[in-house]
Amino acid sequence: MRILKIDKYRVTKRKLAEAVAVLRAGGVVVHPTESSYGLAVDPANREAVRRLFELKGRPDDKPVLVVAASVGQAEQNVVIHPVLKKLVKRYWPGPLTVIGHPLSIMYVRGLNRFSDVAVRVPASAWARALAAELGRPITSTSANRSNDPPAYSLAAVRRSFVTSTIKPDLMLDAGSLSIRPLSTIVRERRGRLEVLRPGLIVIPDQHERP
Repeated sequence: MRILKIDKYRVTKRKLAEAVAVLRAGGVVVHPTESSYGLAVDPANREAVRRLFELKGRPDDKPVLVVAASVGQAEQNVVIHPVLKKLVKRYWPGPLTVIGHPLSIMYVRGLNRFSDVAVRVPASAWARALAAELGRPITSTSANRSNDPPAYSLAAVRRSFVTSTIKPDLMLDAGSLSIRPLSTIVRERRGRLEVLRPGLIVIPDQHERP
């Protein structure tokens, strides 16, 4: 497992190229997000996604989200409902995740590619750069074993995976990250908004009953 020291706010070409080479080879990359550290793989690579789920000890029926480099890249890969596009325009880049139907192959639910996809354009420069250089969205599930708390340092990442037989292939070390809430996850249902996971962005749940 290699570690590359990086500046959270400044993406360098050489280190970005090293990280993307790992993704293209089917590896797992730990990277900083706008909240905790995340795990990136190429969601079009079935074997890479299998390793990701095994690393996290994650059930196949619990999908992982993906992050895109831009609104354009997100819309090239995921159908975003007009109701959600209004939120996207306001909050992207940022901690808002929306649910849409995939337009490209993405194994986000274990080895089942036929699933809706949770996507966002993050505020994190490195997450966007990884997706841009790869040429498609990347996974960005939290860098911890399932049911463990989010990791805000590489020491916490290592502790979480200490018993895992599979380890991340590359860790991008941006130091300790500020502890922030996770992204808000929203979907469209019958033309209205439904909040699946409350987060940093507060959005009224239109399906909420009094």
